[in-house]
Amino acid sequence: MAEKHEVKEEHKKNVKKEKSHKKIKDFKRKDFIEDEKISIVSDVQNFNAKNIKGTHLVGFVDVEKIFRISKEKIFLEKKLPFSILILQFNEHKY
Repeated sequence: MAEKHEVKEEHKKNVKKEKSHKKIKDFKRKDFIEDEKISIVSDVQNFNAKNIKGTHLVGFVDVEKIFRISKEKIFLEKKLPFSILILQFNEHKY
């Protein structure tokens, strides 16, 4: 009996999560976000040293959004930096 009660409670929680997720989707459909732009800007450097070849990517993901709240427009910009290093080791031949 206790297990059935726990299952029902868990089901209720899941239904609430689904409803709140649906509200967020509906909120986005109301043209709250007027414009959205995402771009990736990066610099690529290749190098070769002894038995190691590599590529180094450095840059950022640039996210820009324009929100409209009532009659006011709000601009939001976020830059997320990243650095990726790819190494390839050559085998030594003795």
